[in-house]
Amino acid sequence: MSYGKNIYHKRGRWHTFLPEEVGDAFHVHVDRKGLVWWSGLKGIKYSDGAKVFSLAVDCEWRNIESGGFTQDDKWYGITEQDRLLTVDLATAEVSDHTELLKDFPEAYWIWTSPSRSEVLIGTPGLLAVFDGSVIKALEVPKGEMGKLNAAALSHKGDIWFDTSDHLFRYDGDTTHSIGRAELGVSTPLWEIVVAHDDTAWVATDGEGVITVSPDFSTVGKGWSKLHDYSPAAPVFEDREGNVWIRNRSHSISCVTPDGEVHFTTQDGISSPNVLSMAQDAQGKIWCACQKAGISFYDASSLVEVTPYSISSTCRADEEVFLGTPTEGLLKYKDGQLTTLNSKVQCGDRSSLTFCPPII
Repeated sequence: MSYGKNIYHKRGRWHTFLPEEVGDAFHVHVDRKGLVWWSGLKGIKYSDGAKVFSLAVDCEWRNIESGGFTQDDKWYGITEQDRLLTVDLATAEVSDHTELLKDFPEAYWIWTSPSRSEVLIGTPGLLAVFDGSVIKALEVPKGEMGKLNAAALSHKGDIWFDTSDHLFRYDGDTTHSIGRAELGVSTPLWEIVVAHDDTAWVATDGEGVITVSPDFSTVGKGWSKLHDYSPAAPVFEDREGNVWIRNRSHSISCVTPDGEVHFTTQDGISSPNVLSMAQDAQGKIWCACQKAGISFYDASSLVEVTPYSISSTCRADEEVFLGTPTEGLLKYKDGQLTTLNSKVQCGDRSSLTFCPPII
């Protein structure tokens, strides 16, 4: 359940998608035909929902966690033999771009975006953009690159990246930056997701998830408190504008404009260690779960229970009790919301505990 401005009910469960055939999935993608693709230790595979098919890609990926799928239905990766390959999912054609890596001998990481066709290539001290034909190094003020930790492409093409002591945003003409002290965090930043409103959701190494406005004027730390367990990281923004955050040992959360919904393995997701997510045309959310295959969830099954402000909640079997400061004590069961006592006003400091009857 979520509590805050309002409450959402999780109607239905997650479903595991072909766990044995999927194997260890690191990236997931839904193409324009509706086929579900994934990449992992067993190569690149796809399914039409009935059968699983494999692409014959004769190589060993340097880091299968790197690379991934792009908007134009392609997959990018770097092999153990320093080969830069792209796979066209529509034709299963493999293209070798290794010659382009001659100026980037230490290339080790590729970042992709579900809303872009180009990708980012990272080396220990250099970041470049690859559009499928040309690799162009990013112009960064001399002496500020340092050790590259994380990078991301926004939907409009801005490039965000983090180094040892700064978070940067490159808009194609100018590189903007903010120091670690100004962000108010002391630990490294190690994952970035840029939402469609251009806000960057940034995972820290031990200080939760923060949000940063594109002009760096606003830094939000509210998600640190919601995700004080570590490590937590944003992984995806769906078409409704909800941001999904994973916690490898606890849960995955859907952050909505009005609150949060938390999912654990008890809700049916095969693992909270979600490495990537995708959304299909029907609204289903697909998750690549490390060592646990792929799970999917129908996003339309998030149903608002009440628009009232909620100060406290507790659950007993299939009943959920809600304390509100204006509507009294409420009960939610089987899709129905009823008032138990309208005279009991539950303030911000109140708490609810269910005590079974003594027989």
